[in-house]
Order: sequence, then structure tokens, then C-alpha cells
Amino acid sequence: MPQLPPFHYGTHYSTSAFVVGFLIRLQPFMNYHLRLQGGKVDHADRLFHSIDAAYKSCTSNPSDVRELIPEFFYLPDFLVHSSSTHEPLGVKQNGDEVHHVELPPWAHNSPAEFIRLHRMALESEYVSLNLHHWIDLIFGHKQRPPLFGGTSHAVDACNVYFHLTYDGAVDLDTLKQTDPHLYHTTLRQIDCFGQTPAQLLFRPHPRRTLATDVIRPLFQALSAGLVGYPRVRLSRFRRPLLFLSIDGDSCVGIDTNRNVSVHKWHACPPDHEPPFHLTTRPSVHYSVGVPFATHAVTTYAETAVVLSSSLFITFRKHLFSCGHWDHSIRLTQLETGRPIQTLRQHHDVVTCIALTDDGTYLVSGSSDNTVMVWAFDVGSEQMVPQHTLYGHDDGVTCVTVSTSYNVVISSSRDGTLIVHTLSNGRYLRTIRPLSQHHKPSRLTWVGLTQTGHVVTYGESTSTLYLYSINGKCLASAVVDQKLHAFYLTKSVAVYRLHDMQLVLEFDGSSDKSTAPRGFQSAIHSLCLSSDEMHLMVGLANGDAYIYTPNAAYLRERLQKRLTNLGF
Repeated sequence: MPQLPPFHYGTHYSTSAFVVGFLIRLQPFMNYHLRLQGGKVDHADRLFHSIDAAYKSCTSNPSDVRELIPEFFYLPDFLVHSSSTHEPLGVKQNGDEVHHVELPPWAHNSPAEFIRLHRMALESEYVSLNLHHWIDLIFGHKQRPPLFGGTSHAVDACNVYFHLTYDGAVDLDTLKQTDPHLYHTTLRQIDCFGQTPAQLLFRPHPRRTLATDVIRPLFQALSAGLVGYPRVRLSRFRRPLLFLSIDGDSCVGIDTNRNVSVHKWHACPPDHEPPFHLTTRPSVHYSVGVPFATHAVTTYAETAVVLSSSLFITFRKHLFSCGHWDHSIRLTQLETGRPIQTLRQHHDVVTCIALTDDGTYLVSGSSDNTVMVWAFDVGSEQMVPQHTLYGHDDGVTCVTVSTSYNVVISSSRDGTLIVHTLSNGRYLRTIRPLSQHHKPSRLTWVGLTQTGHVVTYGESTSTLYLYSINGKCLASAVVDQKLHAFYLTKSVAVYRLHDMQLVLEFDGSSDKSTAPRGFQSAIHSLCLSSDEMHLMVGLANGDAYIYTPNAAYLRERLQKRLTNLGF
């Protein structure tokens, strides 16, 4: 029998058995586990039941080299034993029943809090400064031993695994011809016991930049304060600004009379004074589409649209608009005002639209209680909806869409959020936020964060709600004034997402002498630049104000470095 190549670990850090073991409380992973165990749940003492026990095993048992799977950083549900698995997990030898995963004390018995803090740890400065070592081991120059085309760095780092885990360690094509039985056995071992990924890097990976050396976006530099700049008139008729957008080198403002004002925009370095250039006179000015379906042009009050920023989208020099009395969605060339396309499929006023980040899908909601998903193609003579989504018992007020999560989420006057899949329009779930008095609230806004949290605002109860994408209520907060746009009262307010606590309320005052001392009118819209360095606030009197981070910390950083160099 040929001698096996030397290795440090007989198992692998990423195997199907380890993944199924971590996710046993979810389907279909419970079914996979039963298949692996011959139809029965494994002994309770061997199941994943405690974060503490799993950590101690990985750090003290040489045969336990499991890696953290992605769910540890975004999915609290895998820590909870749901009835959906339909399987009891048994009783350990000490008499304790295996149920929910036991969490560390700092998680306060909350799976959502555990995931939040775990994700914060992953994004911490310590991990950032050491992440390159992990990259070297998994994808880099310390991945493979000399026997499999690598270097002695893998041996020195104690990072050598069983030879079948390495791509190319066995000539599978030849083995299939010479020994079919051994070929299938080898394939099963590779499938079940893990495989090392392809090597991507052959030199040490550089360390990430220190957090103190990077330019901080606006909401990470709050401690240094915000700097405000004199107002810009974006509505020549002094109408409320419904919508603000920065689209490339254009700044767009739209008021309640459908007047579009396009100004030239250029972002400058944060230490430049001011850190942007915005022309005071519009380069283009026009009215978009046909009149809005307000009370003045409709017969019945319930068909009137609520004027909000949800009526507009700008994307790559195109402007989408809805809320028109003829039930249409209008596509307009932003810089000329030239109509490009008119979409009519809804049977009532279109009340809201949303676009995926890559511009491939347009989603519309209507007073006819439906949501439509369109494949966006500016060159098409007539776009038709790919899916029509049903379920609401009243008019749709807001929609949001995500290709990353493959979902469309819609809010309605009936107080429900409905989640569908983006790709095929399949219904997933209904969420019904309730007030403190357990009454439904008219929902007028919904958003989806990058971490998969659903945020919605109940207008009739003035309540902000935070949900997981799977429908669990994580937090709520009653706001003492009506919100015209998200995070807004008559000032800018920023809420911490995990518990909906108010962390900043901003009334427009600034350390800069030329800045206004408080807003002179109610806020109706706001816009944050893509790099989150410029905040635009649109008011009811047609004015807009721009706020940027105080760049004093950059000058202090430069002065400190010059001092350290002896200047």
C-alpha cells in the first residue's frame, strides 16, 4: 500500500458535514443531516448546541478545524430551533435538552444581538489588520505544500491537509479509466470531506490600511461635526422639493409641480473649500410628464397620490416618474427633458417605483393594490411587466427591491408588508407591523438595508419598525413628529438600526459662520451622495442645503505626521 503524503490535519476546514452540523436547526439542512446519519438525529452531545462549547473544541481539539460559515455574520435564525425542522434534537448525557444554541453572556440571549456584534467584530480594526494572514492561508502563498506545487510556507504555518483536498493531487481522469471503483470512492471523499479552493495569490497579501489613515464618510465622522453651506434654490417657484438626487455630474431637484431643475455638480476632495461645486443656475429646467393625480384632478379622494420621493428615480441620465393621473410611468432623458417611453399597465395611479442598483429591474406599486416587476431596457419600444405581484387589500404606498437578496418588498395602506422573490415573483411572507395598542398602521415607507433588515414607517402611529428579512420584529420606535422622509422630522434624525435608538438629531445649525442657524422650513427630501460625503436636504420652500463632514481631522492628521517627521 503506497504511503500517504504527510499532513497536519486529516479533515478539512470546510466540509458539507460541518455546514450541515451548524445549520441543523433549519431546513433543508435537517433533512441532509438525517440522510447522513441513516435517518436518525446524531447523538445530542455531538450536535452543535453551544457557542462556548464549539469555540473550546475548535481551539483545543486538533481534529476540529471547522471554519465559521457566513451565516454566523448575517442569519440569527440558524441559532434558533424552529418547529419547521419537525425533529427533536435529543437530550445530552447530563440530562439537558438540546434546543436553541446557547449564546455567550454578551449576546443577552438574543440571536440577533449575537449576529450584530459578531459582524461588528468582523469589521473591527483588529480583524482588518490581521485579515491578510487568513487570506495567505486560504487563498495565498501559504495554502499549498511543496508536494502540490506550493512552498514550505504552508508547512511552516502548519497548514497542510489530507492530500485529496488539493486540486490536482489525484489524476481523476486517469483513475476513472484504470480503477472506476476507486475513482467513485475518491469523488465521494472529496465531496464529503472538503476541498481546498483554487490558489489565487502567490505572494504575501498586503495589510489593509489603518482606519486612522482613511477618509471617513459623513456618518462615520459625526463626532467631528458637520459643516453646512449656504442654501441653493432648486425650485424657482418656491414649491416643496419632493426629490433630490446626485446622478454623476448632475444634481437634480423636483418640486410638487413636477418642475425638474438640473444643476451641474462636481465633488471635490474633503479638504477643499467648499468640498463640492454646484452651479446656482440650472443647466436644464422642464416639467416632467402629465399632472399628478392629486385631489384637484381626480374624482375620488382614494385615487389621489401622496406626493413623495417614491415617485421618482434617476439612473444614468434617465429620469423615471410616476403618480401621473393617466396611470403611467414616464421615462425621460434627464439632461434634455425629452420623453423616451411611457409605460401603462396598472389600472390605477402608480404610487411608487424602485430600481435595482444595477438598473436591470424596475418595480412599480399602484393604487390598484398590485406590484409589477419590469425588465428595464431603455432601447425597447414597449416594456411589459415580467411579474404582477398580488396580496395587498389596499393601495401600495412604497416598494423596495434587492438583487442581492432576490426580493421585492411592498408596503400598503392596509398596514402590511409583503415579500416576493424578484426572479420569479413567488410569494414569501406577509409582515404586519402593529402599534403599541396592537393596531395596524398605514405604512408609507419601506427600505431594505445591506444586512437584510427591513425598515418601515407607520404614518398613522408615527412608528419606525425594524424587521429581519424573515419577518421577526427586532425593534420599534415611536417618533414624536410626523416624518416627511425617512429619518426626518423638521430636522435630520439618524436612528441606530439594531434598536431604533435616536443617535443624532440635526437642526441645520453648524460651526461654520456662513451656515444657517436652523432650517427655515419643513424638510421634504434628502439625498446622500454615493460616497456618503455630501448630504443634501430639500425644504418645503424650494431651497436645498448641503452638509459635509468637518475636514479638520484631516488637517490635524497631516500636522501630526509632519511633526513626527520633524517639521
